[in-house]
Amino acid sequence: MGACRSGEVEAGLADLRNSIRGLEATGTLIWMQFAHYHLARALVASGQLEPAVELIEQILAEIGASGGRWYEAEIHRLKGDILRIQGKSVSEIEPHYEAAIAVAKRQGARAWELRAAVSLDALRKREATTSAPCANVTLNLS
Repeated sequence: MGACRSGEVEAGLADLRNSIRGLEATGTLIWMQFAHYHLARALVASGQLEPAVELIEQILAEIGASGGRWYEAEIHRLKGDILRIQGKSVSEIEPHYEAAIAVAKRQGARAWELRAAVSLDALRKREATTSAPCANVTLNLS
């Protein structure tokens, strides 16, 4: 992920994919969701939103099947972020941030709860500012 942070996204993607192949070769399962989470983040950074969403869906399915929930709140939050970047409606995005908050609360993960709450708050503020001018126009026209 270091290359992705320094702006070398394609190199970072290659590194992450190589790391995931290495993990798969060992048969480990415990780090796979975490590695896939970072790959999804790198895909978002490179503008590859659809593959990132597909990967997030895969991770959520694995979480449901395996019970490995230690990074679940962040997965939900990231999905909300991707949907926001894609310009989806608040009603489509909000449940993912709310799920992240609920999971984090259940796990006692205060930092992840705060992170998801900040994302949800920003989404709601954005919605309030984009819908307010429309209300004013309507009022001015009446």
